[in-house]
Amino acid sequence: EHDATTVGVLLGMAAARRGTMDATVSKMLFLHIPTRHPPSFPELELPAAVQTAALLGVGLLYQGSAHRLMTEILLAEIGRKPGPLLTQDREGYAVAAGLALGLVTLGLGRSAAGLADLQLEDRLQRLMAGGGEQDDTVIRSGSALHNPSPEFHPSLFGGALGMARGAEHD
Repeated sequence: EHDATTVGVLLGMAAARRGTMDATVSKMLFLHIPTRHPPSFPELELPAAVQTAALLGVGLLYQGSAHRLMTEILLAEIGRKPGPLLTQDREGYAVAAGLALGLVTLGLGRSAAGLADLQLEDRLQRLMAGGGEQDDTVIRSGSALHNPSPEFHPSLFGGALGMARGAEHD
């Protein structure tokens, strides 16, 4: 019931086990990310701050691991359409997902084993430009992306943080 306490516990547990991929803490964090629940799971209404903290906790827990499943999950969360509870806080959620993605791939750059086929840079650039995961309306010209809409997309900053992943050690 007390959101600040829940946020503190989630982040504290993840930080205490930073980089360990501890299964118990991972389960606790994913319990607070409703978009990752199986369809048969009872519907939970969790505040956006708690969901955002759980996402950031995933990044801390899997820091530097280049864990493929976590990378795919966090990439999907950056571009996820907002649910009823995340409409107001969509940008913060996308930023937390981007930061978590950057933590998971921290210091690995393009050398992250097993992630090359995910085409992270291309997918993150597409998200930053306002396109979705499968959106072909964003046209790539050389290294520049052109988006017909000048508006900022909610996943812009999350995508940018993910792009900064680990300060590219290549």
